[in-house]
Amino acid sequence: MLNIGYRFLLSNSRKFFTMFEFTDAMPTYLFTYVAGGAGHVGRSLAIANYLRDMDPNSRIVFAGAKIGEKLVKEYGFEYIELETPDYFQYGSPNMHAWDIFKIYWKNLRRYLLTFDRIKPDVAVCDMEPLLIFMLRFRGFTTVIITHEMISLWVKDISPVAKKIRDWMRYNMYRCAHKIIYSNIMGIDGIPERLKERTIVVGPLAYEKYRPVSLEGRKKILVVPSNTGDYTEEFIRALKDGDNMVYIRSRTNSRDKKRQNIRFLPPVKNLMSYICSADIILCSGYSTIMEAVACGKPIVIYPKTEEQRIVGKLCEDNGLALYSETQEGVLKHIDFLFKEDGLRKKMVERQKIFPNGAMEAAQSIRDLTENRGNKYQKVS
Repeated sequence: MLNIGYRFLLSNSRKFFTMFEFTDAMPTYLFTYVAGGAGHVGRSLAIANYLRDMDPNSRIVFAGAKIGEKLVKEYGFEYIELETPDYFQYGSPNMHAWDIFKIYWKNLRRYLLTFDRIKPDVAVCDMEPLLIFMLRFRGFTTVIITHEMISLWVKDISPVAKKIRDWMRYNMYRCAHKIIYSNIMGIDGIPERLKERTIVVGPLAYEKYRPVSLEGRKKILVVPSNTGDYTEEFIRALKDGDNMVYIRSRTNSRDKKRQNIRFLPPVKNLMSYICSADIILCSGYSTIMEAVACGKPIVIYPKTEEQRIVGKLCEDNGLALYSETQEGVLKHIDFLFKEDGLRKKMVERQKIFPNGAMEAAQSIRDLTENRGNKYQKVS
């Protein structure tokens, strides 16, 4: 009986203590993000920055994999490291489903203590499936950020594994009070039961940045993703052309001192470089969104199965050119420089998307209204 009473008290402790909390304080937002590519923390930061612009005194905390620590701290947000599985390794011979659940199980107590200590008014999860279950179970208002309402990454997965994956994804979305769906690929298929809580937005990018001047007549910005760095092969392919190639990479190349190659130092907001380049060569979805927000011609060179699907869909939607081969990518770059009409058509297509991060921030901010606060609406 004592054990049952203890469990009941523990599960209802937050409801009990929140009875005595003041509701006049500015809201607390918690952001968690999936481990793997840095783009997940990047797009969460875009939303968080707009939230801070709207409510400068609000508390914004990031909790997640170490890959995002430096960037989060550079923007001046609180950071708490939480060990989470790298889903980009899922399906590889060295990682199985149990390896993922084992990490969550091992850290379960720390997750729950962290959430209860922060007491977020709204918890925003970027593709982090099990953390959103935990946050909803603890009684917090939850939001999920996604670019996959349906499974895109299905190659080499058995029919049974795909059904399990789709079931988990669907129920992850059902756990959220609101779904932020960044859809620039033109994908239909939002399940009927999720439409009411889903807000479809444009690219998630923070459009307040300090432009960095880049030299050269044909400026190509190469942005390899964390899931596949292809810097060296493109240095070899581009170094003898009349292009000025700028590379965001930590690679210590022997070609580093060539006249037409520049390795760029890290910046808080990659859009500082994107807005000054002529063509963006990338593979990650978050970089694609930032390039779309800047209105820049894009060439996509995918390194994972999901990136291949995303690249093809973006090409079909008129936002980018796509190739799985180095030769094809080089032809696309040459073609874009020669065909001014194609570049303009691509940029015009990109302009139809409004600022998704600002819209998402306002939508998240609206969820705090049930706290009794009288916030001034921000247009």
